[in-house]
Amino acid sequence: NKKSNANNFFIKHAFLEKSFVAKRYLKKYIDNLNKIEKSAHQTAPFGSLMESVHNGANIDDSSIYVEQGQGIPYILVKSITKEGINFENLKHIKSSLAADREVIKNIVTEENIVMTRAGNSGIAANIPPDLAGGVASGFLINIKLKSGVDPYYIVSFLNSEYGQMQLERISSGSILQSIRSSDLKKIKIILPKPDIQKAIGKKMKDAVYAAAQVRDKIKQANADISKLA
Repeated sequence: NKKSNANNFFIKHAFLEKSFVAKRYLKKYIDNLNKIEKSAHQTAPFGSLMESVHNGANIDDSSIYVEQGQGIPYILVKSITKEGINFENLKHIKSSLAADREVIKNIVTEENIVMTRAGNSGIAANIPPDLAGGVASGFLINIKLKSGVDPYYIVSFLNSEYGQMQLERISSGSILQSIRSSDLKKIKIILPKPDIQKAIGKKMKDAVYAAAQVRDKIKQANADISKLA
């Protein structure tokens, strides 16, 4: 009997790629792919669920920034966490840039997903209601899903161990790890029945909306305090 270990194991032909990148065939990544393949639920390549995918707006120039609360929210890599978008790290850019081609292309709505593509790559986040109309910055991947695909379920999956192991597998770079959209399209998404997706997605959506409500209450409290003197 041939026993497998971290250095000796079998790889299914379906997992082989045209170009050989040794990192992608580490046992932990292959084990994760095997688990996904054995799922009782349907799976699909992420690209088949996308309407569009591209890098964010590359307009990183200090002269474009304005005071927080003014202009257009500009979502940076450091704003993206698994717990949602951190508003403390948001930048704002001049309203005059609203007509810029890169900005128009990267305005986000609640239907979009943003993902870090460089640095701490592979972290996905939903767009909260109070950030709709903001702009995804250049080190993010801006994803719009096809109609009927639940963005909250997809973010839940991408940030799960099943998703993170695949995203870690496709990240590349000796110093700064990054993810290419072409590789992102190939990762496998487990797609249970719509009611299960909706139930899982609702938990994420509730969390996103709860955070937005907290921000609104704090904003109201600050406004009331400002009237005291």
